Amino acid sequence: FVVGSAFRWTQALVAVCAAVALIPLAWSRRSLVMRSPVVWCIALATGLTLLQLLPLPDFVMHALQPVGSSLRDSGAALAHTSPWRSLSLDPASTLRDLCFFVILLATAIVALRFTVSERGRYRVLAVVAGVCGLVAFVVWIHQLVGADSLYGLYTPEQAHASVLGPLLNENHLGCLMAMGAMLALGLTMYARQRTWWRSIWLGITALCSATAVASESRGATLALIAGLLLTGGMLIAQRFFGKDRSKSRRSFATTSLPLTIIASCAMIVVVYVSAGGVSEQLERTDFSQIDRPLSKVSIWMSTFTLIEESPWIGVGRGAFE
Repeated sequence: FVVGSAFRWTQALVAVCAAVALIPLAWSRRSLVMRSPVVWCIALATGLTLLQLLPLPDFVMHALQPVGSSLRDSGAALAHTSPWRSLSLDPASTLRDLCFFVILLATAIVALRFTVSERGRYRVLAVVAGVCGLVAFVVWIHQLVGADSLYGLYTPEQAHASVLGPLLNENHLGCLMAMGAMLALGLTMYARQRTWWRSIWLGITALCSATAVASESRGATLALIAGLLLTGGMLIAQRFFGKDRSKSRRSFATTSLPLTIIASCAMIVVVYVSAGGVSEQLERTDFSQIDRPLSKVSIWMSTFTLIEESPWIGVGRGAFE
């Protein structure tokens, strides 16, 4: 929300918030959080990113990254300089992403600490879905007033998104909205809450779905459709194959099924109304794009060459040649 994270100090602000949230957990004796696969995966990514920044001997550099080391040596000879001897070809970007992983690790630890109980898990999911709904609300306020700058404070210089919101990249915004729609849809079916909360989650589902489609992100739109089918299948499986099948079936038929139908119809109507831009992009998408040299598929295929040149550690997260 802080000016679309366009400035470095916005990331620093999130880091301060994460550090403050970790203070009460410093002396906690609960070790379940640290054994979580989520924490270990993020910690592994953090460690590998840190390894890419450490200065290493030349023989190690040439063994792990022969092509990148040769490029660095040639560039240093031409420019008469002595660059930082690390595996990353762009240490500044890799350092920035290391900070990102540390913040993400702190956020994961705090979130997992809250989810030790069912009520805590509900609150964490509710906060995430609520934030997604607030993002969608901000997007539509900008659309309503025809704004061309974020909050009237920051005008994007490189991003030219179809909708303007807290995430300036429309693909990032669309995928966040697709995730928020699925979270809100799942919370709509949660029985242990007040009825008016279900109405709020249903509204957030429709709002996030409309924003995901309005972003004109094809990936987000397809993810929204796939997520709707997957979420519906999971809800049906829980009701019909759970431990208390008879009670679940009665509850599903009288409460969850009508809500599911209403939510699905609302999403379909909202998607249909706001799907003009993304439908045009999907119509222009065909298999002939695979052979085009500047298509995304060609870019994906070319990454195999980069992997062969730096097979062990890569060129540094966020780095480029």
